[in-house]
Amino acid sequence: MQHSRRVYNSTNTCTCKTKPYIREGATALSSRLRTLYPHRNTSVPNPRARKEPYLLKEVEIKEIDQVWGSDITYIQIEQRNYYLCVVMDWDSRFVLGWSMGRKMDTGLCLQALEMALKSGRRPRIFNTDQGSQYSSEDWQTAIRAEGIQISMDGKGRWADNIVMERFWRTYKHEFFLQRAPRSLEEAMEMTAEWLEYYNRERLHSALGYRSPEMYRETAESPMAANFWRDFFAPAQLAELRAAPSLRSGRSAYATKSRQKRIDIRGYRMI
Repeated sequence: MQHSRRVYNSTNTCTCKTKPYIREGATALSSRLRTLYPHRNTSVPNPRARKEPYLLKEVEIKEIDQVWGSDITYIQIEQRNYYLCVVMDWDSRFVLGWSMGRKMDTGLCLQALEMALKSGRRPRIFNTDQGSQYSSEDWQTAIRAEGIQISMDGKGRWADNIVMERFWRTYKHEFFLQRAPRSLEEAMEMTAEWLEYYNRERLHSALGYRSPEMYRETAESPMAANFWRDFFAPAQLAELRAAPSLRSGRSAYATKSRQKRIDIRGYRMI
């Protein structure tokens, strides 16, 4: 069945043409259009690439450098899209490496990995999604060269990478959307400053209201761990949990939280 429809071309001039019937509410023009701007999906797999199994099912992560993870997010600066890749230790939430650029390619991820490896640490397992960057031969060769096992999220299983997803929420809501940098260079400078704060000062409820740096120090030092558990934690953590600043969703800049860290470090330096 044929229907006469008005079809608008690129110059917005209307011409009447006879087109095959499409579903109700659609137009001949809209059925042929496809948006060209970058979409939010940053985990597009390469169908020909090798997919590794997910190694973390029912695995309890309780050691530093047991598992590292990496992910990519997009950020918008002056109506242009840029990309940020981060490498993080899952147990301590410590950001070991990051890279920001205009292209979402394997090179972006390798730069973040190179920064992380300069710390001298190596994980036993490295987990990522199935994106084409992480399933590429260059990425997997670099990981295997360090003697690291590769783990990949299941298809559509965003919860397999929940640690990174939570980090992106923190990064965007507590920092990026509030500061709104106006250029890539400014965004990189601000991100470097914020990540320094995130690693060394921002308190995490999952870490017993410690910063990632403090958590790593106490985990690797038996004396510091005993100090935290036996002296500081019982009284001070109860006060921190009750602090309104920690429950407001803006704990990154909470004065009381930052003061608590100063008190802890001051005591430990005596």
